[in-house]
Amino acid sequence: MPLVRGKQEFVSTVNGVEFLMHDGLKEVSCRATLDLLRNRFGSQDPTSDVRTFVRNRDAIEHAASAKYFAGHTEAGADPEIVVTESDMASPLSLKL
Repeated sequence: MPLVRGKQEFVSTVNGVEFLMHDGLKEVSCRATLDLLRNRFGSQDPTSDVRTFVRNRDAIEHAASAKYFAGHTEAGADPEIVVTESDMASPLSLKL
């Protein structure tokens, strides 16, 4: 079963946008990096980072869930899952 959204709220930081997901009762902290928001989704500044995250949140959460269940976590770190530009690269672009 994939991770599910923990809370609707999120926090914009100098490192990206942080959000919570749940694996059953376990809370999993996540971050979408600024590089992801700016290079993959076209955000240009802190104000548009928030709008960009909201607009692409479902896809970002899907990538966080896939990374979590693949075991690509930072155990004991905060956040535990960091979603980067390469995590959301198209399979075709990975072959180039």
